[in-house]
Amino acid sequence: MSRLWSRTGILGIGLLALAMLLAACGGEDATPTPVPANATPTATPKPTDYFEGKTIRVVIPYTAGGSSSVLVPYFAHQLPNYIPGNPRMISSHITPIIAGYNFLAKADNDGTQIMYTSSAPIAQQYTEESKFDVGAFEYLIGYTSGESTLMVNRNVPFSDLQEAKASGHQLRLAIETDPTEMNGSDIAVLVTAEMLGYNLKLIPLSIASTGTAEMLVAMERGDIDGQVAGAIWYTMPKLRPGWTADGTIKPVAFFGRPGQVMAPNSETSTVALNYTDIVLSQASAELKSLYNALVVPDVALGKHFLAPPGTNPEAVAILRQAFTDAMADPVFVKGLERLLGSPSVNFSGAELQTTMEAAVAAYGEGRETRDQKVLDLYNKYTK
Repeated sequence: MSRLWSRTGILGIGLLALAMLLAACGGEDATPTPVPANATPTATPKPTDYFEGKTIRVVIPYTAGGSSSVLVPYFAHQLPNYIPGNPRMISSHITPIIAGYNFLAKADNDGTQIMYTSSAPIAQQYTEESKFDVGAFEYLIGYTSGESTLMVNRNVPFSDLQEAKASGHQLRLAIETDPTEMNGSDIAVLVTAEMLGYNLKLIPLSIASTGTAEMLVAMERGDIDGQVAGAIWYTMPKLRPGWTADGTIKPVAFFGRPGQVMAPNSETSTVALNYTDIVLSQASAELKSLYNALVVPDVALGKHFLAPPGTNPEAVAILRQAFTDAMADPVFVKGLERLLGSPSVNFSGAELQTTMEAAVAAYGEGRETRDQKVLDLYNKYTK
């Protein structure tokens, strides 16, 4: 009897379990949905799944020791906090600029290789060494505009470029050894020299494209009178404490967006006039065209991050959102502006993408004639 109870009891429990299973599956239809034997579950990955456990490398196309060596580590340390999955982020230098861009153009396009840069080498993409198209990259964020400041040492006897001609001083500045490597700041100096007629001597130096540190040493040695640089004016109190406070170096021209007012750094209230406004209102039509094509894109774009062409759209969206979230965080921005020495400006990745594509297209128009004009000016002031 006990054996019979045991068998029937087990049978009853089995039937009860089967009934419960059928009820859970939807009631009276006992036919299950067929599932292929080799099927694997599929699910849309959450944002946290994409970068979790990965390392994002930030390429810097400048020599170590400049402002990029201060700014990029800050992003590398803080930005993962805004990326779902909290990936590791590191940075490394690949120089010169063309080599850095060539590397990124062929890098993995899964979002794990990105670049920081403070310039857009639109002219360089037409050189033989170039293997990239500036407009084809995926842009993630722009966090400053690209304004530049012409800083000179205290021995230069003028405080504004409009006084340069009357002073009789020959202004000695470094320039790229290859004219095709010149950026917007270099072109701005050429245009103002042509417009104002001051005595300019450009000295081709290989260090002109390598970064801030070497240029500062060249100034200290007396090889050049000054340099045109962007964030350097604002980070100078950290790079060379006291230089701007005591007048060792002073700003004599500012190249910014039209209508932009130069901001002082943390050591001095001294600022310079915005020569973009002066050029666009006073220069000849030819010089104005040159400035619009080669200078304005640079001074409007500034420091930004970009990814290889064709980067996974999901990765681009996640990184753009992370940068946007960081720039909306007062704590993050406070730390960034402490390093910059001036307020940051947030250009969304999508906005920057449109701006860059338009800048590249504008540069391509009439390039052959303009290239010869630039070469003529380069040769004129380097003799």
